[in-house]
This record gives sequence, C-alpha cells and structure tokens, in this order.
Amino acid sequence: MERVANSRTVIIENIALDLGLTSKELQRFLLDSLESLGVKDMQIVDIDVETGGANNSVAVEVADQNMVDKMRKLDGVTCLGEKMKVRRVGEETTQTNAQAAVIALTALSMITGGQKSKSTASKT
Repeated sequence: MERVANSRTVIIENIALDLGLTSKELQRFLLDSLESLGVKDMQIVDIDVETGGANNSVAVEVADQNMVDKMRKLDGVTCLGEKMKVRRVGEETTQTNAQAAVIALTALSMITGGQKSKSTASKT
C-alpha cells in the first residue's frame, strides 16, 4: 500500500492511440495543457504508450511524487476528441473494476467449459 501511495506514475485513459500519437507528441500536449491550467513546474520522465489496452491508456511517470496531484488536473481535458481520465496507479475506478470482472468471468467460463453448455443449451 505504501509503495502505491509513493508512486510517481499516473494512468491516463481515453487517449486516441489508434491515431498514431507518439510519446513525444503526447508529452508536448500534456505539458502544454498543464501550462494552460497554470502548472508550470512539471517534469515528465517517461510515457509508456505500448500498454494501451482496451481503454486506450498510457502510463505517465513524473519526476516527483508531488507532481502526481498536478497531473490530475488533466482529468476531463479533451485530447483528440476524447475526455481524458486521470488516476493514480492502483486507484480503481468503476470501469476498471467492471473490466476486471468481465475478464475474470470469461476466464472462468473458458476453464469450466461454459461455452460448451451454451451451445448445447441453444440446440434444445
């Protein structure tokens, strides 16, 4: 718990990664957006655009733990037509909990052979 609390990484969701946005372009956008919100002392160490996932998220590591709260000011800012959602690493949302539940149910169904019983039920 303490390790998560001391994290310098935030997750930003709803980034249109399918439009070919590079990490450098994204970094420039984030810094410009923060500056327009009055945050001038932000240092982004790394942006991981490779993890992406179903919710088009990126992991952004900042230089100092105090900068994490400043990054949260980007929550609701529009990027390429989508409103960004910003959260700390380990901070669960309703959507991430729902996604985890769907993944778990799908895996359980595959393990128990639930797909076979569905096809058998549809034949009767």
